[in-house]
Amino acid sequence: MALVLASGGAVLVSRRLLRQTRGLDPAELARLYEHHDAVLHAVREGVLIIGGDGRLLLANDEARRLLCLPADAEGRAVTDVGLAPAVAGLLISGRAPRRGLQGR
Repeated sequence: MALVLASGGAVLVSRRLLRQTRGLDPAELARLYEHHDAVLHAVREGVLIIGGDGRLLLANDEARRLLCLPADAEGRAVTDVGLAPAVAGLLISGRAPRRGLQGR
């Protein structure tokens, strides 16, 4: 009975994994990851990805340079990576920055 349950569980996990990876095998996933990683680090704009919990999930090389982020910034709260409070507040707020409206 345990063997049947284990086999059934393995089939369900396998199906879910195939659905989530859109049928890509490990080698294809690795190539896709490497391509995306190369593109992310080659762009000339700073790119930050912030999680819903306010943690910095990813910062590309240009964002690290522009914002003087520490090497261990990823995974830490945006408010704890040395950014100005106004910048950190904007990043975790989800609001779009407004340019040129100061003093109006």
